[in-house]
Amino acid sequence: MFNPLEIKGNYQDVWDVVKEYFGMKLDNMCELCCEDIPEGGRMEVHHRNSCPLDNRIENLMGLCPKCHRRIHAEQKMKRREKEGRVFEEEYERA
Repeated sequence: MFNPLEIKGNYQDVWDVVKEYFGMKLDNMCELCCEDIPEGGRMEVHHRNSCPLDNRIENLMGLCPKCHRRIHAEQKMKRREKEGRVFEEEYERA
């Protein structure tokens, strides 16, 4: 089984191989929207658990750039909402 942790080289070399693997595995189709990534387009790899050091294959998913940006925007919004709730709770206790 493919294991990105076994690839040797610098960061860019490793991720080029990982992106190529996901492109072949998914036939250049985004795992989220199922749209084809056009030839010359790029497959992006997302960490499901948001930890960039966790490169287990089951933690990675191949996405088109649009879906990858959308996931990160949603995660950022959730963090801000959570931070806002924590601030409100602390304010109410004071």
